Amino acid sequence: LTIMVAVHWIVLLAGAKALRLPMEATLLGSNACIGGPATAAGMAAAKGWHSLLQPAMLTGSLGYAIGTGAGMLVARAYGS
Repeated sequence: LTIMVAVHWIVLLAGAKALRLPMEATLLGSNACIGGPATAAGMAAAKGWHSLLQPAMLTGSLGYAIGTGAGMLVARAYGS
């Protein structure tokens, strides 16, 4: 898990710098990827980034939806 999160952070920060993304959006996107919509919304509220609450929830929920579909496809392809 530690290696996975470390690689996530390296790619995230390099990509954010290359694309000149705002740090708030970058951090919330990372939180939504790792922790899901609830933790991302909690972070946005705690930091006072109220304009980013809804995008944080939507990003995390969309990740759940895509991940579930991808997991079902993998299970169908490689399941017994």
